[in-house]
Amino acid sequence: MNCKKSRDICKTFNMAFRKRNIAISQIVSNRDSQTDTDSTEKDRLADVTRTVPIAKLPSGVKLSSLSSQPITSTGSASLDSYLGGHGGILLGSSILVEETGPTDFAGTLLKLFAAEGVVQGHHVHVVGVPDQWTRELPGIYARSKETSKSSSTDLLKSNESLRDEKMKIAWRYERLNRHSDTDETSKSSAETSEITNPEGAVFCHTFDLAKRLPIAPSSHINTIPIRPDSVSPFTGIVQDLSSRLASTPQSIIHRLVVPSILSPAYYPPSASSPECFLQFLHSLRALSSLHPERLVTFISLPIFLFPRTTGLVRWAEHLVDGVVELNPFPNSSDAMMITSSAADRRELDVQPQGLVTFRKLPGLTERGVSGIAETGDDLSFTLGRKKFQIKPFSLPPLEQEVTADKRANEAAGSNALGSAKKDDLEF
Repeated sequence: MNCKKSRDICKTFNMAFRKRNIAISQIVSNRDSQTDTDSTEKDRLADVTRTVPIAKLPSGVKLSSLSSQPITSTGSASLDSYLGGHGGILLGSSILVEETGPTDFAGTLLKLFAAEGVVQGHHVHVVGVPDQWTRELPGIYARSKETSKSSSTDLLKSNESLRDEKMKIAWRYERLNRHSDTDETSKSSAETSEITNPEGAVFCHTFDLAKRLPIAPSSHINTIPIRPDSVSPFTGIVQDLSSRLASTPQSIIHRLVVPSILSPAYYPPSASSPECFLQFLHSLRALSSLHPERLVTFISLPIFLFPRTTGLVRWAEHLVDGVVELNPFPNSSDAMMITSSAADRRELDVQPQGLVTFRKLPGLTERGVSGIAETGDDLSFTLGRKKFQIKPFSLPPLEQEVTADKRANEAAGSNALGSAKKDDLEF
């Protein structure tokens, strides 16, 4: 009887909350029609996804997270991170690297760019330099098994020694050294890690400047010489590059590398005339517009010979998509040659050797504004024995200098008191 009463109560509640003047059969038919429309819409979307295939990106190319444009790596992960927030250089763009000084730090950036192209299977075109330049490309960083085993055993030994020798000052200082060791290991692993794209392939390799990249016979490296006999020394470059772009498939990426353009060591004096140089940059811009997702250009210019105040360099900056300026510190290139001890060389690997200024960055977002990375700090570059890195520049704190001066004064005072006689101290 109780069950029968509960059923009657449920029926009365359902009748109370049901809309009036609507038949039950009509509600059921509406639900069926809604499910039929949902199923037909799902089938239509499934057919669309089956009929429209997703284009596969070439090797070493991924989409920018900022504008969904295809990008490739410059060979330096630190430089990729400052190129407008895209994480790489946009395909179809050109970057001019200016260097204020007789050093060749820009040449290292161009070699990293060319080495990344060789490893990714891109067609690399090098202009104006001899074949020896391509043989000096940096090799891929490879960590040997012996060093990894020795580092792991050293970590285990250090952890065991820390467990045995606990600090007795307070319990919270017990794991102080252990945290610092883990931080150092994490930093070293982060520096040697490679950046991958969403498909799992390596997007940016880690190169070792102390090694040389073995060039396979299947690699595509094209050395374009300068012809000083012609009217313009850049005419042969444009003709060769355009013919190779037309004869290769659309999925092939081409990298144009022009080290030390207008340098008297490689170019005749007529190359610095505006009729030749600016026309060459116009031609490169036209080729990039014809092949917007296939050609990437890196050019270095010694602006200690051609200052930025001249109209030639100003027009060159307008005709390229990105401008990066390297300002080396005085005697930064000779510091590594003077030092002999390994400890001093390790310190120089950490110390900055110049400042980096991004004058212009390539790429537009969907809002139409250039994606300039607002770091808020001055940037510096460090060229060590094995890597090139761009990072924020910061001066050492003043407290260290004050403490160092105090220690020097105390040491000088103690030596003077130790050497003084007892008769001299008596009044």
